[in-house]
Amino acid sequence: MVWHSSLTRGEQHDLERVQKVALRIILQENYTTYSDALKVTGLDTLDARRVKLCLNFAIGYIKKDVTSDIFPVNSSTANFRDHDKYYAYPAKTGRLANSTIPYMAGLLTSNVK
Repeated sequence: MVWHSSLTRGEQHDLERVQKVALRIILQENYTTYSDALKVTGLDTLDARRVKLCLNFAIGYIKKDVTSDIFPVNSSTANFRDHDKYYAYPAKTGRLANSTIPYMAGLLTSNVK
């Protein structure tokens, strides 16, 4: 989950393909589509599971006093309708913008609204 925000679409596709093949082997091709196989087994896509894990990880960190400062609350004095609850780290590069902490801060903000 720590590397989730840095995965390329190709890498995500390759990982998803592993689950697709495993479900095909397990279900012995008794399904028509991948989404049907996911419904039958009660699984989510790997991408959806990684997002849930990232969100749960971040929520766990903000609940602990020792680690709550990793995701600081945005202390903006302006009262905007759509302001971010958690501070958005300024990033000059895409690599930093897609790194773990800014990505999880964005997840926290999008799930708090």
